Amino acid sequence: MQYLIRMVCDESTDFRRDILIDEDATFLELSDTILKSCAYPDNQMTSFYICDEEWQRGEQITREDVRDSAADEDLYTVADTRLSEFLDGGVRHLEYVFDTFNDRVFSLCVRGEEPGDGAPEVVKSVGEAPLQIADADPTAGTFSTGERILPKTLESNRTMPTKSISTVSRSPTAQVSDSPCPCLHRLPHFLSS
Repeated sequence: MQYLIRMVCDESTDFRRDILIDEDATFLELSDTILKSCAYPDNQMTSFYICDEEWQRGEQITREDVRDSAADEDLYTVADTRLSEFLDGGVRHLEYVFDTFNDRVFSLCVRGEEPGDGAPEVVKSVGEAPLQIADADPTAGTFSTGERILPKTLESNRTMPTKSISTVSRSPTAQVSDSPCPCLHRLPHFLSS
């Protein structure tokens, strides 16, 4: 069986990747697919978070073993953790931290399951990915992501643009999918197939 995973970013309404990946693949394989689809180098401390239906972060799946001691429990690393360990249990929301220092993320949503197996592949690619690393400007309280300047604000445990998700404009040809996706309430710029 394969998962169909949609990936979007709050920073860019015209960016989307749909990834088809085997249930037995590791989070490292998913990370590699994400990085390649965005033309990012594999030289950052990326990680995944398992999220609940309200997008609150739960378990972290890290790039490296960062335990302080052997007593730390439930440590998951991308190389040793299979997607099915979480996704077969009903998890449908993930975050992929691609810029750790600014806590910038891609939001991933499991859109479905399909029969078959094979190497991970990007089955749909729309738009350009944001720059991987934002240049911090500590005096202005902002960070630059290429052409965009986003205010740096702290919400509970995330750095997010202050622009409300509901005010994100869509291109005239983009439409919100009518198919049920639990991500739609958080990310209205999920595009239809």
